[in-house]
Amino acid sequence: MGSITGKCAAITVGILVMLTAFFMVGQHADEGAKASQPSLPTNYISHAPIRINSNAEFAAKAASEGWNGSGIAGNPYNIENYDINGNGYTGCIYIGNSTSFFTIRNCYLHSASGSINEPFFTYSGLALYNSQNGSISNNTVKYNIEGIYTNQASHNAFTNNTVVQNIDGGVYIKSSSNNTVIGNNCSNNFGGLYFVSGSNYNIASNNIANSTSYYGIYLSSSSNNSVSNCTSASNAIEGISLLNSNGNAIMNNSVSSNPDCGVYLSSSNGNFVSNNFLSLNGAGIYVQGSSGNVIINNTVSSNNPFGVHVVSSSDNSLYNNNIIDNTGQGDDNGNGNLWNASYPRGGNYWSNYAGVDVMSGPNQDIPGADGIGDTPYFIDADSRDNYPLMKLFIDGRVQRPPIRINSNAEFTPQNGVSAGDGTQGNPYIIENWDINGTGNGSCVYVGNTTSYFMVRNCHLHHAAGISGDYYWNSGLVLYSASNGYVSSNNASSNDWEGIYIRTSSYNTVKANAVINNGDGIFIDLAANYNVVANNTFSANSFFGIGIVFSTGNTVTDNMVSNNNEGFNLSLSNNNVLVNNTISFNYLYGIHLLASNVNSIYHNNFINNTYQAYDNQNDNMWNSSYPSGGNYWSNYTGADVMSGPNQDIPGSDGFGDTPFIIDADSQDQYPLISPYNGSPITPQPPSFMIPVVAGWNLISIPLIPYSPQLPAVLTDRDGDTLWDRVQWYDAFNPSNLWRQYYTGWSPSLSDLNTVNQTMGAWVYVTAVGDGFIKVNGTVANTTSIPLRAGWNLVGYPTLNSTVKVSDALWGTSADIVEVFDPAAPYRTRTVAPSYIMRPGEGYWIHANSDSIWTVNW
Repeated sequence: MGSITGKCAAITVGILVMLTAFFMVGQHADEGAKASQPSLPTNYISHAPIRINSNAEFAAKAASEGWNGSGIAGNPYNIENYDINGNGYTGCIYIGNSTSFFTIRNCYLHSASGSINEPFFTYSGLALYNSQNGSISNNTVKYNIEGIYTNQASHNAFTNNTVVQNIDGGVYIKSSSNNTVIGNNCSNNFGGLYFVSGSNYNIASNNIANSTSYYGIYLSSSSNNSVSNCTSASNAIEGISLLNSNGNAIMNNSVSSNPDCGVYLSSSNGNFVSNNFLSLNGAGIYVQGSSGNVIINNTVSSNNPFGVHVVSSSDNSLYNNNIIDNTGQGDDNGNGNLWNASYPRGGNYWSNYAGVDVMSGPNQDIPGADGIGDTPYFIDADSRDNYPLMKLFIDGRVQRPPIRINSNAEFTPQNGVSAGDGTQGNPYIIENWDINGTGNGSCVYVGNTTSYFMVRNCHLHHAAGISGDYYWNSGLVLYSASNGYVSSNNASSNDWEGIYIRTSSYNTVKANAVINNGDGIFIDLAANYNVVANNTFSANSFFGIGIVFSTGNTVTDNMVSNNNEGFNLSLSNNNVLVNNTISFNYLYGIHLLASNVNSIYHNNFINNTYQAYDNQNDNMWNSSYPSGGNYWSNYTGADVMSGPNQDIPGSDGFGDTPFIIDADSQDQYPLISPYNGSPITPQPPSFMIPVVAGWNLISIPLIPYSPQLPAVLTDRDGDTLWDRVQWYDAFNPSNLWRQYYTGWSPSLSDLNTVNQTMGAWVYVTAVGDGFIKVNGTVANTTSIPLRAGWNLVGYPTLNSTVKVSDALWGTSADIVEVFDPAAPYRTRTVAPSYIMRPGEGYWIHANSDSIWTVNW
């Protein structure tokens, strides 16, 4: 073959060069103090302190150190696994005036000390000045003046660091905004976690700031920050302290054993203090010279001298708090503070309230208990809670007796309605109640109504003791009611149903947790055209979802797991069950009895003991192609074909054979992968072309959607890379070799397209998984012209059973060569019996011009 100059040229070109691609410490600490020095921890690399003060310095330092990354989003510089002793230096790591993306992780930063001179000499384990895009995680920062210190730094993340035993601050955020501080231990420093001097819009969550010599968590002149799920205990002064700081959210924190205050607001306005647990402090909550704050849903217990202490402050709202066993429950020497919400939301729970609850209503003058004391709780001569709660406020909800509404006229405040007029645009609102239905047969009953109403964010539990009309021992009962919207409730531990809908139509049940009841939801007796969406039905003794004698209901996007049966439909027609996940139910995933023309598709049936049962033959277990059917975890069919009849080569995401439910019920288009809520589009036929490093002779066995380079040969998996493509054009003697090179300007490449008729030499620079994945459509018949002499052609079929002699019968071909990376020119001659394979390219020598037709 030495006379084949075109082939030799391919190898010659193939050896061308390839492209390769703060705080004034003197007020609080002895700056010269030295903590005992630790021994060198294991698994660290000892390293000198690092100082970087520009993007250029970052790039140069990364190159000299051999750090991974390029400093861009998705590929940051990585500084990791260092032990850095800052003794005698200005700090362990300083990064300033940088916008590069970087990570600092798994480092031990310790012993930086001396006199502070901002911004460059902070004697910190880590200091960021005018820098952003940092991810600082899983570091240990000890024995410094400051632990982690920022000044004018934004968009950084500090995660899971241990910042302890530093002489001044633990994590000290100064004049820095839009940072996240999550999961750090900031204990046993002089101060714990600080946001000062205009540090705004930061998020602090799940941090620990215990046993400091000053404040646990401190905000000064900093606004619109979020501090949540943190622990601040046993600090020398206050747990969480705000000074001249506005619009912050202080939520879900545990603050205890701080001798001055749990939460302190001084000259701080418009803050939201909610769902905190404040115990064994001096004052649980102390508000001084502050206004417009909302203080709700907190538990304030066993504080001395006050639970809630309000001094020289006005227009603050304090309600739905549990104020328990404090030495002084409440104190207010200001004016205009509101100690209760409107009826029936109510005020606070006071453990020493001595009143009774036999009346109800806004004026507490209607017979019947409502969970609110009949007389006010007096804080002092001019401050009182007009609606003291008789029971603890739990998880943002007020405990109250069961609700029974049996006509439009009974949507009243004493029946738990807090707002609305019953019109479509302004429905009645029943919300934020914790209702125990023991002995009452139901928690909330709404019957014989046509008004628009909402039941939301309620905990409805333990309904038991009475059965029969109007009760049914269920958390929520809708009986002959329409226009209801039931959302975000927890219906649990009820004897019969979590939610029972009987003879009720056009209601919506959405985003509820319905757990550990007899049935989850039961739709019964002409309960038609309801919507059940985005709920969780789990661990119910019988059905997750039951539908009996009802039609036209839509059940979608629910999680139905660990019930006896997931779905049960009996004598119910024309319901639509789509997009649900039905998993690990002990008997049936879905059980249909005498139910017809129901549509059941895009559901995920996963590991139910019996996936499905259907004793009829006209329920629809799939939508039409290409929308498809359901995912069945026990489906064993393959996916190598596509199309409505599953007879076109190429996978499409649907099983090639139906999923058999029984002799007359089957899912014609079972999904190969679980349905994720997105519209199903059949996957285009694809093929994995095997490749090795260097030059490969390949072809595309499919008709590409577009033949344009580089897209036509771009690996769809993204891990196999190439930089050069060449093709021998036998019909262009003046330019036999045409090529495309990624390193050239597009105008320099004279090969712009590759299609299924062409064999192509491709130079692979990164093998990845060893394949170039391409997609396209399957060809029925392809004609490839052969010129007398050598031709570089493809193999445009997925058939892998045809011999060379059969394939080229009728042409003038006499020699065929195939790719062989071990051969001298990476090709070898094959015999007539050689089986041709999709993805291979071929050198074919023809004695005369002819046409090669591929139609198999």
